[in-house]
Amino acid sequence: MRKLNKPRLGSFGEFVFVSTVRKTMGASIERLHDNRSDFLINRCPVDVKTTMRNIDKDVCSFNPYSGQRISGIKYAQVEFFKALARISLEERQLCLLNQQEINELWLKWLSRNENKFPVNENESKKRALEPIENEIKSFFLTMQSMYGSSIAHVKKVLERKVLTI
Repeated sequence: MRKLNKPRLGSFGEFVFVSTVRKTMGASIERLHDNRSDFLINRCPVDVKTTMRNIDKDVCSFNPYSGQRISGIKYAQVEFFKALARISLEERQLCLLNQQEINELWLKWLSRNENKFPVNENESKKRALEPIENEIKSFFLTMQSMYGSSIAHVKKVLERKVLTI
């Protein structure tokens, strides 16, 4: 879990939060991810914040989310400690999960998200550029089939132009 980038940590925190809300509150949950909130819980927008800042510490006293707020949005926290995770919604602590419960949720989350997210930011950027790269390759293959081997000269010129920009 320590190797997760911020988007993946946030995704896991949201998964933990939804699992907890379903179990403890029995509330209606709708995935939103719009207008700075992640879910609608009983028609109320909720933004889930996840942190591992205390992952090497024992559980500390509970404090509601104190970061930047947007009016009309409730804030939930998923905080990971050495042997526990604390899940809260505003000033209400919903539950503490022990290591076994965290591990079970981790395995469920991994099985659902195995190939959905890149491992790190560089991989994310690389994946974002793949469609552009494929389109460029396709263009050059088309040009090569239309004009023959003279396309190699065009490639060299373009590479020099791109490198000098």
